[in-house]
Amino acid sequence: ELRVGSPHPSQGDVHGACTNPADLPEPSPNGLSSQEMHVAFLTLGTAFETYVKRALATVRNIEARSEVRTAHYHLIVSSRAYKLATEEARQEARHRPSTAWHDVPTRRVHIHALTAALTSEARKLHSQISATTPGNGKIFMYKPILHQILPTWVPRAVVLDTDVYFVSDIAGLWAQFDSFAAR
Repeated sequence: ELRVGSPHPSQGDVHGACTNPADLPEPSPNGLSSQEMHVAFLTLGTAFETYVKRALATVRNIEARSEVRTAHYHLIVSSRAYKLATEEARQEARHRPSTAWHDVPTRRVHIHALTAALTSEARKLHSQISATTPGNGKIFMYKPILHQILPTWVPRAVVLDTDVYFVSDIAGLWAQFDSFAAR
């Protein structure tokens, strides 16, 4: 079943389905799996259906290029898109039980409603950041505060636009986190 909300996959989703913990990669000493990557997409705006489809196309591209398929994909969507996507997934599951949604592995796809994830602090910060941003650019000002939007079990994420195409394994990009200084 498509994961909605924020619980860690080993804890199941809001519908009570639980991923077998044995299926999850072994955690590293810092609590992260060395192979467990997180990729996030902001799929907001009036054309959210197009953005979600583009994000899923990028996910399929990443999956096709990846040697080890352990990435978790996070789609941050509006409340309206959240309702539509989760209802679509439920309908699809009723008619055609599957482990995929739009040909993407459901146990690694997580949909998060932006409004449900925003704390008052994050709302205030977004308001300040986007105050000088013209037009539709305000939507993209959620990227600097993504760490306050994603669930706490996501320690870091590669944030991608929906029109990105990979010609090699995303693990090379993920490995760049190793070169960042520890805090």
